[in-house]
Amino acid sequence: MISEEREDRWVAALCHASVVLFMVGAIVPLVVWVTQKDRSKILRFHALQGLVYQMAGTLSYFLIMIIMFLLGIGLMVFALLVGAMFPEGSSGSQGIGGVAALVIGIMFVLIMLVQFGSILIGPLYILLGLWGGLRTLRGVNFHYPFLGKFIERRLEAIPDNAGKE
Repeated sequence: MISEEREDRWVAALCHASVVLFMVGAIVPLVVWVTQKDRSKILRFHALQGLVYQMAGTLSYFLIMIIMFLLGIGLMVFALLVGAMFPEGSSGSQGIGGVAALVIGIMFVLIMLVQFGSILIGPLYILLGLWGGLRTLRGVNFHYPFLGKFIERRLEAIPDNAGKE
């Protein structure tokens, strides 16, 4: 028979490992937090930590997509405005082509940097969640950088029997 602490560690590890189910994986730690937070400190801490980590990752993803969308729209609008204001062969367009090309080039580089950053960060985000699940399963009290200690301090301020009658 599996001990209660071992079972809690398995559930806590799943709260971290569910990061592989991007955007829907946060449902696992949410359900554990809502239904099992009073069962043990391990579940309370790791469910909340996994939930906050995955929600931060999902929000970051959407923020990156919004930034890329806005940069792309800005690039298209700028190119259209320059083309409409200074048609090819017009008398006032000397030197505008170079400035327009520079601005378009800078915006393109920004889009590529954001895209490259998200390509690097995405797998690291998933690997860190899997690492947290493995460490938790092995009995190590895993903390995400910055986030883990912050959540632990907040939970220590809440009494163990909070919410119970």
